[in-house]
Amino acid sequence: MKRIVCLILVSMLLSGCSYITGVFEALHDSLSKEGEINNQLIDQKNPLDERKVIETAMEKQKEILKPGFITDDYKIGHMGINYYLPEGDLYYSASYGSYGNLIMMFYDRQPVSNKEIFNSMNENFEVDKEIEHDELKGFYGVRNTDWDSDHYEMRALHDDVSYNITVAAEEETDNLEIMERMTESLKTEADGAYDPLYNRITIDLDQVKFPTLSEDYTNVESVRIGFWDSSEAYMELEVSYEPKGLGYIHFTVVDKEVNIPEDYYDLEGEKETAAKTTVTEYKDKDNDTFLFTWTDEVYHYKILFWPHDGSFDRQDIYDIIDSSIQDQRKFANKEAFEGLRNEPNFNQTEKELEKLLKD
Repeated sequence: MKRIVCLILVSMLLSGCSYITGVFEALHDSLSKEGEINNQLIDQKNPLDERKVIETAMEKQKEILKPGFITDDYKIGHMGINYYLPEGDLYYSASYGSYGNLIMMFYDRQPVSNKEIFNSMNENFEVDKEIEHDELKGFYGVRNTDWDSDHYEMRALHDDVSYNITVAAEEETDNLEIMERMTESLKTEADGAYDPLYNRITIDLDQVKFPTLSEDYTNVESVRIGFWDSSEAYMELEVSYEPKGLGYIHFTVVDKEVNIPEDYYDLEGEKETAAKTTVTEYKDKDNDTFLFTWTDEVYHYKILFWPHDGSFDRQDIYDIIDSSIQDQRKFANKEAFEGLRNEPNFNQTEKELEKLLKD
C-alpha cells in the first residue's frame, strides 16, 4: 500500500567542514514503496560501489614486493591489506613464525609521506649493512631496544614506499645472514613470490552484504582485508565511509562472532530495526564513539561510528543497517581474490635461506 510522506529536512549546523555547506538544503515529497528506505543517505537503485574498491585493492597488492621464501609451512599470525582513497595508498603487513629456527618474522610495506620521520626510525642501529637488492635502498642490522633479545631489522625505501622486515630466531642462528637473504628474496607474485593470504579468504564473497549508500552523500575513505590466526582463525572485510554531515563509519563483516571488550565499551541496549534485525549498541567508555553489532544469520557485522558533533539520529544508523540486510549485489571480479601462483618459485637466494632456517 502506497502512502505519501512529506519529508522536511532541517538545515544542518555548520561544523567547519566546507563540504557540508549546502548539502542538505532541498525539501521534497517522496512516494514510499514497501521495503524502500526513506533516507537520503540510502540509494538502493544506484548505490556506492565499495566492492569495486576492494577488488582494486586486491589487484594492486599483487604488484608489490613480498617475501619470496614464504610457503604454506609457515605459521601465519596476521595478514592485512589497507587501501586508502583518494590517493590510492596501499599498506600491506604480515607476521609469520614457528618455522625451523625462526621464532618470528614481521613484514610491512607502506607509503612514506614524511622522509624525516622515516629517517628518524632508522636510528639506534648497533650494527648495520647496506642491503643488496635491485630496487630497494636501505640497510639492515641490530636495533638497540629494551627487549630481552636482539632485534634484527631491515628498513628500505623505494619510490616513497618503505619496506620493513623484523626477525627473531634461535640464538645459534646467524640472524644477519637470514636478514640479508630475506631482503634479497623480496619480489612480486609475477616474479615468483607466493602469498598464502588467498587460501585464507574464508568469507563467501557472494554472501557478503554492504549498505547501499548514496554516492551523493557518501564516499569510501578506505577498505581493509584482514586475517588473524590466534586462538581462532578468522577473516574481516572492512569499509570506512564518511557520510556528509553524519560522521565516520567503519562497516565490518566478520566470519566469527564479534567479541566486545567490556573494558572499553558500555552496553547501551538492543533495538529492532524496521527490517526486524536485532541491533546491539555499545558506547566507548572514554569518548563519543558508538558500536553497533548484528548478524544476518550468515556472518557477523559491526559498525564503529564517530559522529561529527557527538550527537546523531540513530535512525540513520538503523537505515544503513537495514539497507545492508537488503543488499543483493555481488562482486564482479572474483579473480581479484585469486593469487598468481600456488607455490613459490625458489631461486638460489630462497634455497640458501631455507637451508639457514632448517640447519
